[in-house]
Amino acid sequence: MTQFGKIQSYDSGLGEGWIIPNRGGDALPFGKADLRRESQQPLAGQAYSFTPSDDDGNGKRATDLDRLSDAKILRMQSGATMRGH
Repeated sequence: MTQFGKIQSYDSGLGEGWIIPNRGGDALPFGKADLRRESQQPLAGQAYSFTPSDDDGNGKRATDLDRLSDAKILRMQSGATMRGH
């Protein structure tokens, strides 16, 4: 199930980073191969969609990361406001 979060950190040299889910909980690790577009360079604070998955018994990680456009973020925020969240 797709979730949303913000990049906590990303090391382009290592190709590894962490994303903080909007729903709360621990930050999840991800790698360059987990980005939908590997050419993306995630920056701290950027909003992304992602799919949490099990990491072969080593815990959870974020996969299928895709950066959210500013327009998408605004639509999500206005929808949450209209629903009273």
